[in-house]
Amino acid sequence: MPTTFLDLSDDIIDRISYFVHRDYDVPIPSFNPHWANFVTELDRGLATDYLALRATCKRIRDICQLKGLHLFLRSWQRVLEWMADAPDSVVKGIRRLELDIEARYWPPELKKLDDNALISDIYGYGKYPLIPTWSTITSLLSRFESLEELYLGHSPLCQHKSNYTTTNQLKPPSINFLPQLKSISFEIQCKFCSYEIPKLIIPCCPSLKHLKMTNLSDSENETPQDNDDFGEDFKSVIDLWLDNHNFAGGVDNDKERKCNLETLVMKIWEDSTITKKLKLISSQCPNLKKLHLIKTDRHELTPGFFLGGQYSKHQDRNTVSKDDWIFKHFGNEWITGLYDDIRNIKSWPEDKTWDDFLEALGKFQKLESFDFIINPHIDIDWPSNVIPHEEEKASDYDKYQNRMKNNLEKYGITNPRLAESMKSAVRIMLQKTPTLKNGYFWQFPYDWNNEPAHIWRRWSWFVIPSNVNTKGKEFTIKIDPLPQLFASEWMKNKDGQSGPDYDDLDLDED
Repeated sequence: MPTTFLDLSDDIIDRISYFVHRDYDVPIPSFNPHWANFVTELDRGLATDYLALRATCKRIRDICQLKGLHLFLRSWQRVLEWMADAPDSVVKGIRRLELDIEARYWPPELKKLDDNALISDIYGYGKYPLIPTWSTITSLLSRFESLEELYLGHSPLCQHKSNYTTTNQLKPPSINFLPQLKSISFEIQCKFCSYEIPKLIIPCCPSLKHLKMTNLSDSENETPQDNDDFGEDFKSVIDLWLDNHNFAGGVDNDKERKCNLETLVMKIWEDSTITKKLKLISSQCPNLKKLHLIKTDRHELTPGFFLGGQYSKHQDRNTVSKDDWIFKHFGNEWITGLYDDIRNIKSWPEDKTWDDFLEALGKFQKLESFDFIINPHIDIDWPSNVIPHEEEKASDYDKYQNRMKNNLEKYGITNPRLAESMKSAVRIMLQKTPTLKNGYFWQFPYDWNNEPAHIWRRWSWFVIPSNVNTKGKEFTIKIDPLPQLFASEWMKNKDGQSGPDYDDLDLDED
């Protein structure tokens, strides 16, 4: 008699079911940098085939336990339903959760808060309506024993009216209610909650490896507190985590105060200094493998810093070399500042800002990938934009396209001098941080007529070992031949730069 599927052993059937479940095609972390507004990777439909397999018979159902499920909670009513009615077997199968509840779907007692109203201590919750809400959320999250990834967006915890308990008065529970959580993404627009809610969640995640958050000033109208005060805000969040997990025995050893984060994606203020941020982060999280720092100005991406590059031997400007480039860190200066300074190349080595950046980067012991929106500019004419503009002739556009194709065929890249300068910069960074494997450079899309920027170019670079037996001492640096193109409008991000969620709530609704 021919062998059937049910003749297979339980172990083999379980292994087959692994490949049926498409959740495992989604990486952890699955979040993107703040500028990358792709649709979420979370999708309940990824488990459809797996659930269909489970439904075939009791034996298969017993072998293939519920797992890898994705859950979206976008109303308080749904939160209460899951608290009261969800079977334990289903709750234990939740691996990824998005909690994003806009103000119109909040509990009624939180939608009606009014600083001008009299507070009754007899009816309702008095001045403490936030307390049962926080208790309900922690109780629900603690049920998700298999939860590995969490997205937090709009939240009923957003309460900043002074007559009531506010978000910053809440305390994290004494238990680790998210023991298996590996990845958390705080995609919170409220400028207060973007700082306060991470302090409630992060300390209760002993297995946390991947973090996306915002580190901005508490007011868009004030000078950012990057230099001292607000740098302490990130430090305080990590210290809370360390206090919970590195000091269970009460031993105070500063050498052990190191966070085990592997991925950090952080949105920072426009006037923040990348080098200062690196020094702060490396002191807390030296074991990072992947680090993204994203600056914004009025919700739009802005360069982390400009990197001026000059070919130091001017006798043949069309010759490229890997060793004859010098660089200067230009901070947040505009492109005009770079070109005004380009004649003073002899003074560039005297500026130590680039060296300071390299020293700060070298503090990371395991860093493999980074993106700080570094914007290189070298002493060549700025190429025409690949996107046609209203004043461009079709013949000029065709010439540019042909030039791109010819360069690709000849050099394997559209701009060989730019590529060589980027390779040289990477070589210098590798001297300080030899663990690097890949990273990115960006081109801020200036037009000579000062038109607003529309398209960004993103260049990827990779370090390829030449010989596995040389232990990484020999390598090749490759620049991806074609840059990625992103529209400025698509890249806008409001995380940490808006008012409380309830500001736009119509109190007369319902």
